Amino acid sequence: MYLKNNQIQIDRETWLYEPNRRDDYRVLPAMHSPVIFHLQDKAVDVLNISAGGVAFVDPTLCEGGQYLGSLKLRHPMHPSIQFNVEVKAVRVIESIVRGCFIGLGEAEQAAIHQYVLLCQIAEIRQKKSVLNFKSQ
Repeated sequence: MYLKNNQIQIDRETWLYEPNRRDDYRVLPAMHSPVIFHLQDKAVDVLNISAGGVAFVDPTLCEGGQYLGSLKLRHPMHPSIQFNVEVKAVRVIESIVRGCFIGLGEAEQAAIHQYVLLCQIAEIRQKKSVLNFKSQ
């Protein structure tokens, strides 16, 4: 991927076969359903999350490093769940770390999928209510 004429261009061959690319749908954590992420005993701000990985802010991590942490998902429509995760920092750009989960169990992956789905549903409902309000 590169920038050309102020538009992002994708090198399809590299993009399709990049081994650490996150394929899953990502959501932004909502205020009412936060993602609490502790990495090496400190809280980090989560920018987005998917079943395959997480993006967060941490100026101290190195690209390619593997780090242990804990993840807590909270959503009003789903009970809170907390579990330990291992994250590989795939890309680090200006303190923003894009990481892939390593060795995530089926239950943990299903919990993240459920969280992402509930966030998507809430986002769609919010957009519909805004559209309905504007049309009145």
